[in-house]
Amino acid sequence: MNVDKFIGDILINKFGNDKVERRNYYKLEMTKGYLQGKGKECGIMYLVDVDYDHYIDVNIYKNGDIKLKFRKDDNILAFIRLIEPKDKSILCTIDKIDDTLYAFLALVDEQQVLKSRFLDLSNHKIPTDLIRTRKIDSVLNI
Repeated sequence: MNVDKFIGDILINKFGNDKVERRNYYKLEMTKGYLQGKGKECGIMYLVDVDYDHYIDVNIYKNGDIKLKFRKDDNILAFIRLIEPKDKSILCTIDKIDDTLYAFLALVDEQQVLKSRFLDLSNHKIPTDLIRTRKIDSVLNI
């Protein structure tokens, strides 16, 4: 199976076509002089617009290296490298890519939920589950 298509399908299924952009810097640098060197730097890149200032970058390189980044604007919040290209004994199977990408996207979802909960709290709305937990704890401590 083609890793590029596999990752692209997962991202498009989760976020939709309008939130996922694919850029093949290997091809772009051949046609646009100002992009020289971007193939080596970025490879094939999927850019996902998670929300107004959060993004996911997935870079796939010819040497088999895959990088996952979650960032807020230009600040990297999380970075995962699936393969260390110097160590060719590490095989990157579709299952490993699938498991890692699934976990990465699940943690991005958790971060988005946490961000929303902090926003609620800053607007003086205490999350209901925290109120319930505190009440249960106070009853159990009696």
